Amino acid sequence: MEFIADRMLVRLARWLRLFGYDTLVIPQQENEDELLLEIAEKEGRILVSRDRVLVRKATTYIRQPSKAWQNSGSAIIAGRFTGRGSTGIV
Repeated sequence: MEFIADRMLVRLARWLRLFGYDTLVIPQQENEDELLLEIAEKEGRILVSRDRVLVRKATTYIRQPSKAWQNSGSAIIAGRFTGRGSTGIV
């Protein structure tokens, strides 16, 4: 599994890398959302974000609803995803 995380989830991205997952984080940019979506689609990465508007535009995503990144990280590592056609909300 390959991930791309928005800059709000840098800490979670570090943990995913620590556990061996290929995880990108895009630095703050003017067109950050569009870039995240473009890279996720082009490279087949799963978007990890708290941004509800952003994840609605993605085809494959994990929305991390709280600041409890440890719980979301554990769920990602354990492969516990739920959802509606795409990878869903952790």
